[in-house]
Amino acid sequence: MMGLQHPAFQALVKRLKQPDSQDAFLDVACCVGQVLRKLVFEGVDPSRLYATDLVPEFLDLGFELFNDREKFGPDTFIAANMLDPNDEGLKKLDGKVTIIHVANFFHLFDRDQQVSAATRMIKFLKPGVKDAVIIGGNIGSLKPDTFTARNGTARFLHDPETFQEMWDEAGRKTGTKWKAASALISTMKIQFPGWPDESRYLGWVVRQVDETVSS
Repeated sequence: MMGLQHPAFQALVKRLKQPDSQDAFLDVACCVGQVLRKLVFEGVDPSRLYATDLVPEFLDLGFELFNDREKFGPDTFIAANMLDPNDEGLKKLDGKVTIIHVANFFHLFDRDQQVSAATRMIKFLKPGVKDAVIIGGNIGSLKPDTFTARNGTARFLHDPETFQEMWDEAGRKTGTKWKAASALISTMKIQFPGWPDESRYLGWVVRQVDETVSS
């Protein structure tokens, strides 16, 4: 599972902590903002941290839980809808970051919505960045396909191949290129009611490919 202690995530923390770092971090679907608080605890400058969630009450609850509103700027935590390309809140994040964390998000949507969200995330990247990283995890499947959740919504579950295909499509839409390193944890069966028996957790790191550099 892709957790905050995973070596890949800790390598990104080191990038953020470098004295001359130009990196900035965004947590998508941040809930109460616990990931940002962890990064601040580890010594990352709060001015280079951002987070967004659909539910503004989660953001307010985070400030109540951690009692730290004064540590963050007014546009650090943004309530916004990742599936609305015209959301005014999201526009505040455009061109701001180089590293994006996305946990337990993609499996909530169908494939077209996932591509739309991935495309929108790419627009958050700083202009000219060539080494962006998007890291996270979500529920995937040994047999990738769409299923209908108990609430009636269609959801697509990926394996590593289809996950790469999603980022290929998002790259074509944005003029960028991405390489996804992902793996299903075959022993970690998902026990949620109504989810396919083939469901497993998919951890991943998606790195930007700089096509200007010769191989």
